[in-house]
Amino acid sequence: MAKDLYPNYSLEEIIEGMETSDKKRLALQNYPTDGVIVRADLPYLDDGDDFHKFDIYYNEERKGDPIPTIINIHGGGLVYGTKELDKNMNVDFAREGFNVLGLNYRLIPRVNLREQISDIISALNFIFRNHNDLGLSLEKTFISADSAGCYLAMAAFAVINSPKLQDLFDLKGPEIKINGMVFISPMTKLEGEGSISTINDLVVNALDKKEQKAYAKNMIPILYEVEVCPILIQTSSEDFIRDHSYDLRNYLDKRGAFYEFIDFGKGRDYELGHVFPVCYPKYPESLMAIEQMVLFLKNI
Repeated sequence: MAKDLYPNYSLEEIIEGMETSDKKRLALQNYPTDGVIVRADLPYLDDGDDFHKFDIYYNEERKGDPIPTIINIHGGGLVYGTKELDKNMNVDFAREGFNVLGLNYRLIPRVNLREQISDIISALNFIFRNHNDLGLSLEKTFISADSAGCYLAMAAFAVINSPKLQDLFDLKGPEIKINGMVFISPMTKLEGEGSISTINDLVVNALDKKEQKAYAKNMIPILYEVEVCPILIQTSSEDFIRDHSYDLRNYLDKRGAFYEFIDFGKGRDYELGHVFPVCYPKYPESLMAIEQMVLFLKNI
């Protein structure tokens, strides 16, 4: 495990630190959206909750064949963040020939992990039922996720593909096919120590079934329940949970699954830290990472 981002911080201090950092970063990174049509704050559940809304970034110029769809799940340690965190990267994906949906979901400790997975499933159900009205094609559908978003993506992917897991989590998934996923600095498990470990009790103790608790501690085994789609994993030597990416790679090796693994080294003039393509999408290395993800998805 690389250097902890928030050593000896309380959960409240971690959230405050992330909010402060992201407000400054996003204020300086309000990049133009030329070539992209944005529809913001669409509800996937009609309950007036801002955390049940999503954005769509349409590729404005591509005509002809159906445009593939990317469903993006933001990170934030399960306790922080909104869809806007990934806005600039999603615009880049849209410019490269995709229609991109950025999802909100409710956060711990307001809700538990099962309810967060339920939010993702509800969004997928809404997209599946309404994709024609939304001007979306599901002929090729992908998930992009970063950090804790990957943890939720693995759970949601497994649930929608496994009747057994739908029964376990008391969720009904849509018959939507996810053709591939790209994971940026994936969080795959709960940490035994360090800043991320402050969420452990909140995640596990709120679940009411032994099997749910087991998956919460390490989400990778949930994939044993399903056929795994192609996955791209991107990390870096300065990613403070880099070992999570290697755990996922080792699992995919054992499954004989199709995947691509990209591990960036240290940055020369700046740190290539946790989810750097999301935080700093105009870094040369970030542009390279986004290009690699685009090529991976277009070749599936």
